[in-house]
Amino acid sequence: MTFTAPWVHTVDVVGRYDALLRVSKTLSGHKTIAELLEVLANQLHAVVPFDYLALILHDSATDDLRLAILEPSDAPVPPFRTMPVAARGPAGVVWETQQAGVFPIPEEGALPAALEFLREHDYRIVCCLPLTTVHRRVGVLSFGSRNADEYGPDAVAFMEQVAAHVAVSVDNAINFDHARDYEIALRGERDRLRFLLDVNNLLVSEHDYRSLLSAISPILQRVVSHDHVSITLRDPRGPGGGPVEDPQKTWRAMCSVPLKTRNGDIGSLNVLREIDEPFFDEEMELLHHVSPQIAIAVENALEFGRIADLNDHLTEEKLYLEQEVRLEHGFDDIIGKSRALRRVLKAAQTVAPTDATVLIRGETGTGKEMVARAIHNLSARRAMSFVRVNAAALPTGLLESELFGHEKGAFTGATMRRVGRLELAHRGTLFLDEVGDIPLEIQPKLLRVLQEQEFERLGSTHTQRVDVRLIAATNRDLESMIAAGTFRSDLYYRLNVFPVAIPPLRERVDDIPALARHFTNKFARRLGRRFTHISETGMAALRQWQWPGNIRELENVIERAAILSPGPELLIPTADLQQSTGRRVRGRSATLRDAEREVILQALRESRGVVAGPSGAAARLGLNRTTLQSMMRRLGIRRPEY
Repeated sequence: MTFTAPWVHTVDVVGRYDALLRVSKTLSGHKTIAELLEVLANQLHAVVPFDYLALILHDSATDDLRLAILEPSDAPVPPFRTMPVAARGPAGVVWETQQAGVFPIPEEGALPAALEFLREHDYRIVCCLPLTTVHRRVGVLSFGSRNADEYGPDAVAFMEQVAAHVAVSVDNAINFDHARDYEIALRGERDRLRFLLDVNNLLVSEHDYRSLLSAISPILQRVVSHDHVSITLRDPRGPGGGPVEDPQKTWRAMCSVPLKTRNGDIGSLNVLREIDEPFFDEEMELLHHVSPQIAIAVENALEFGRIADLNDHLTEEKLYLEQEVRLEHGFDDIIGKSRALRRVLKAAQTVAPTDATVLIRGETGTGKEMVARAIHNLSARRAMSFVRVNAAALPTGLLESELFGHEKGAFTGATMRRVGRLELAHRGTLFLDEVGDIPLEIQPKLLRVLQEQEFERLGSTHTQRVDVRLIAATNRDLESMIAAGTFRSDLYYRLNVFPVAIPPLRERVDDIPALARHFTNKFARRLGRRFTHISETGMAALRQWQWPGNIRELENVIERAAILSPGPELLIPTADLQQSTGRRVRGRSATLRDAEREVILQALRESRGVVAGPSGAAARLGLNRTTLQSMMRRLGIRRPEY
């Protein structure tokens, strides 16, 4: 059946083609399919009568026809938006034959799905025209009308001309969209490669683990929007990457990808969002793609950090040992055979093989460090370092840094990271002298080391673990300090696991000759002299003196004698000894406390009340400043007595 549309006879043919040219020109000004779909229906109304207009494009990948209804704009969505060509609907027939087709829609009877949909909405005829250019087939243009006599042969012939113009516009728009998509893909590939290059540059340039963590997030932000990035390491001893979850926030979305290197699984990279927006497949694919590079960067930074720590440790240990070599400890071995000394050495021999904490107590100058070294040398740790710290010789801030170390920028003047003495003593022994002088605010940190074998450097939140044996020493009355609230009782009990009391020299009189000869030989070598013996008078004076400064005081007396003796006999300056001792009270009636008090007062008078310094009373007595001040408090010595 053929149809002759009324408008064919009433519309001027020339005017109709002029309108078509205007429509074609207008359509050619729209570059994308989206733009074309917006104007196509309005433009075609000028040249073709229709109540229904659909653009059906062919998908070469699936051989499907995809429907887009352009008019009416409020048309319901059909159940067949995509149909295979093989379904043989009107559009499929026209696509395969490449011939325009007019399909009347009867009011009754079975119809293909597309025509059934149109009949349900009162359309009576549909005309489908192939959209084909000289290069390829594009799709099908479908017009529908509620007037069953709308599309006759003349109308169809003109509509084929319309379809040819529309085909060119659609083909150009499709090509433009493809070119734009390709450009976007190329731009995305360029950005991805640039991103990977940045990650690679980070890998080879950033060696500090904390700085690496800070640098990863800004780079990832360029390609994956997020609010937080963290790294979780499988090795619990390694430095963490920050909390995966802030306790004040609930993360709405999280993507976690494994970090693997040729050495195995080292942990995971966690990217989180506060908003409820899931990660797209492209984002997860990119994170998986970049994770091996980040894993290598993390592994390198961790290894670099371990090497840097080891290098710092070795450097500090080298400096420390160089300082130790320059120090003169006074003894090659502990000298003496008195019963009191043998008790000390027996205790040291008993506790040495264990890792028990030892508290050495005794007056200043009794050789507490020598006993500590003996315990270390008899222990299984003897091949490792014996590291000493004198708590009385350092101010509070410096003592804390000296013990625990500090990070760069931890305080003013901290221009580089420093390894503390605790780390230097790892697997060895830390000798903490004058432990009673440790400030109260540092004592909890020391207690933690004793209990947990862990601490943090100043300015760091990363916990360091060490394997250290602690030997402490003091001349202070720690029990009185506990009562006064200046020393923690829990720290005292941790220190006092195995107490060793070193007797003062006045209780080791039998050891004085051996010690005197040892010091004589020492200073003879230093001065390039030769002494054959000590005068009997001098030796008697040495044995009789109470030695408030103990072995250190004896050493000072022998050094002065070595300097002053003109011949091979070492002449002890007994007059000077008596003068410096404040005319020692003779006889057994005088108490040791009185003698000590008088000696200290005489030294203070000779120094005109100056305690510290090279000419102070402490130096004259061979004592530390803090030790002398402690003795003065104990003996109640205060101005104006001196």
